[in-house]
Amino acid sequence: MLHKKTLVGLDVQEIKKQWKKVIEPACQQLDSPQNISLFLFNSRVELVIYWIIDNMRDEILKNEKVFSLLKSVLIHLHQNILSFIHMMAQKLNEQKSQELVNTIQQNNATCISSLRQLCQVMENKDYSQLEKLLRKIEISNSVRVAAVISFDQELKMIGIDKIVNLMTPEQGVRKGTPKKMPTNNEAQLDRKMETDLSDIELYLPKKKDDGRDYTLVLDLDETLIHFDPQTRQFRSRPFCLGFLRNLSAYYEIVVFTAATKNYADQIIDALDPEKTLIDFRLYRQHTKPQDGVYYKDLKPLGRDLRKTIIVDNIADNFAKQKENGIEIKGWYFEKEDTELRKLQQFFL
Repeated sequence: MLHKKTLVGLDVQEIKKQWKKVIEPACQQLDSPQNISLFLFNSRVELVIYWIIDNMRDEILKNEKVFSLLKSVLIHLHQNILSFIHMMAQKLNEQKSQELVNTIQQNNATCISSLRQLCQVMENKDYSQLEKLLRKIEISNSVRVAAVISFDQELKMIGIDKIVNLMTPEQGVRKGTPKKMPTNNEAQLDRKMETDLSDIELYLPKKKDDGRDYTLVLDLDETLIHFDPQTRQFRSRPFCLGFLRNLSAYYEIVVFTAATKNYADQIIDALDPEKTLIDFRLYRQHTKPQDGVYYKDLKPLGRDLRKTIIVDNIADNFAKQKENGIEIKGWYFEKEDTELRKLQQFFL
């Protein structure tokens, strides 16, 4: 049984040293980008837990709710680690492997939910920066170990005494709240983005300041719908409209398809007849064809790539920005499909 004193007594720095030794070999043992991505997602949540233990030892001892939420996260992380070990140690059939993946995804959703509740419990201490990092975990699909190490560095920059409210002036900054100054890395990245975009023809107008900070780019065929060439009809993927309706409240939605404009517009008009769910449409003419692949380059969108995600059933399509991409299983009329529902839980 996990006790409070055991938790606050953990040597976090030593644990992280050992963690760094095993993360890369573990990734090499996992047999698919999806499993590696899940493992690195798990690692990011671990790093947040280490950060919380390091910075909130008094709260863990005093506040039963804080301890209970952390305990929940640790239990589900431990279950995931056992699942990953099972994946690495044995050659599993497809059904068993998918069962483990489903369990890991459910545990991840529980972890994020518990950490969000922790932010609410600690609201009086202004943990908005931690909430921002949780959002970054949720949208991240990078399969690079370096991206997780860099996430660890970002966590190190946060100090309890330096956490500031990140609300914009439009939302009402509290009097006396200091502005967050960009780090050197952030400033360099901002300058790089400006330089990179200066000679590029942009596909989209300037982003509106409407509170939706992130841009979600969605493929059309086999991601949101499937078209039957024999009947000349299409069907929308299960939960497609609910997914668009719910996500459009929080994300700028762009449909980016390798199909022609005439074909795509007929389908998108049917999905969104009131034009209230999908903000922009991009077509084959906006892709970069090469060796049979229609590459979907995100730079010409003119959006902050740190806040842009693309979902496509073909990973090659977003190969120019792999760290921004989420590969979804292609849909071909399966009635029991739940991928969009799972994806919504991941994003919201």
